[in-house]
Amino acid sequence: MIATINQYSKRIDDIRAKFEEWEIDAFLIGSTANRRWLSGFTGTAGLLLVSPKIAVLGTDSRYWEQARNQAPNFELEQFRKSMEEEWSGFLVRDNIKRIGIEVEKTTLGQYKDLQAVEGIEWVKLENAIAPFREAKNEEEIKLIRTAAAITDQAMMQVSKIMKPGMTEREVAWKLEVLMRESGAEGMAFPIIIASGPNGAMAHHNPSDKIIEDGEAVIVDMGARANGYNGDLTRTFFMGDGHDPRFVEIYDIVAEAQKAAIAGLKAGVTGKSVDALARDVITNAGYGKEFGHSLGHGIGLDVHEGPRLSVYATDALIPSGAAVTIEPGIYIDGWGGVRIEDLALVKEDSLEIISQCEKKPVIS
Repeated sequence: MIATINQYSKRIDDIRAKFEEWEIDAFLIGSTANRRWLSGFTGTAGLLLVSPKIAVLGTDSRYWEQARNQAPNFELEQFRKSMEEEWSGFLVRDNIKRIGIEVEKTTLGQYKDLQAVEGIEWVKLENAIAPFREAKNEEEIKLIRTAAAITDQAMMQVSKIMKPGMTEREVAWKLEVLMRESGAEGMAFPIIIASGPNGAMAHHNPSDKIIEDGEAVIVDMGARANGYNGDLTRTFFMGDGHDPRFVEIYDIVAEAQKAAIAGLKAGVTGKSVDALARDVITNAGYGKEFGHSLGHGIGLDVHEGPRLSVYATDALIPSGAAVTIEPGIYIDGWGGVRIEDLALVKEDSLEIISQCEKKPVIS
């Protein structure tokens, strides 16, 4: 479990406390991460229905014993047909008339099926549960630390693993094997190995391109431990490291990250922190080459709140949030540099969780 029974009860009560504001009688939760966060249930198929009086978890026989063990706070209902066929009986209860749904997690097909249930009015709620998940409890932080440590250890081996003449795919596979052998249950996301000009693509998929001497290589990866994710990026240079362009761009990105780290604490907006890093890069003449947000929250989802972004203008970053800090510069035809660390936001300070050193040159 990622929380105690009392903590799960509080999470359910916190959601219920929003019903009047959301103008709903109940909330239907089907997304894997939100379902797990509210109930403890880790199965890949199931629905939660929470009203002021009831909390029901519906799943099929494959997960029945798992649900009984993991979600003691919930009444259980076993689905014997497809969820689409079971929805009517599952939803029509307790004088429920208006049900909130996770609009960002509901497909058009599912919404069409839900609309076929008679007597229910559907209320689209966007990112309703996300703000509750931003501040992590002690167990969640422990699991994020575990995922980060596995990731750190693998990244520290890159200088030994990656050599000129290897393909990007070969390096990615060796790193995945290393993390799995070190205890990762899986990858937080497909490993990014972006060498030379491919580094201009922030989310490049490893290819058969040969890694060559004299080029920069972005390595971005994260282990997953008991559902929680790590995320770490280092940029390396294959060769003696005296390429003036690489040194210039790397130093700008490093300075931008330092500026963000110095100003990130609880109670500030994501936009203000993003600006600290973005101003450094812009003042150096590369503002247009920093096209993504500075960072994001991490937990059960590899991308969750809070956002460190020009668009995060209102919500304040809470104490207990685990976030990435990842400025970058990407130049078409040349490549890119990104440096990323995981950090834990505290009331008046910031703890850097990532422990992997920053030694970019592989000679």
